[in-house]
Amino acid sequence: MSPADARKRFSSLRALTALDEARTATELGARMRHLRAKRAELERMRAYSEEYRSSQRHAALDGARWRNLQSFTAQLDSVVSQLESELDRCVRSLGEEMERWRRVYRRGKAFDGLVEQYRRELAAAIEGAEQRELDERAARGSEAAET
Repeated sequence: MSPADARKRFSSLRALTALDEARTATELGARMRHLRAKRAELERMRAYSEEYRSSQRHAALDGARWRNLQSFTAQLDSVVSQLESELDRCVRSLGEEMERWRRVYRRGKAFDGLVEQYRRELAAAIEGAEQRELDERAARGSEAAET
């Protein structure tokens, strides 16, 4: 493989790796935004539930209203519980995506290291070939001068 072909291959592979890194970072950002939204939603629901309970504590309620209040607060508790479960899933999902991003990032850095190593080896090989050529010319020149 010629140096130019190798450079093209490495450039193409690095571009694919960079694209994977960008996609993973985009997904990670989306999951972070989703988590923030779920947290905000949970906090709003908790605040609403507390506000409602607080406003009804001091109200004089008959039996039917009391049962309705209990039913409604039970529904609020259920919604809060569901939101807490969703938030837990979001946290786990974010952790998984974070780990995926780290793997992709490390793979990209490792690939960069390989490309750099190849570049140094190629430069050393070219330098060695140029030095051999100079040595051969010098040897031919000294042979020609001796004759």
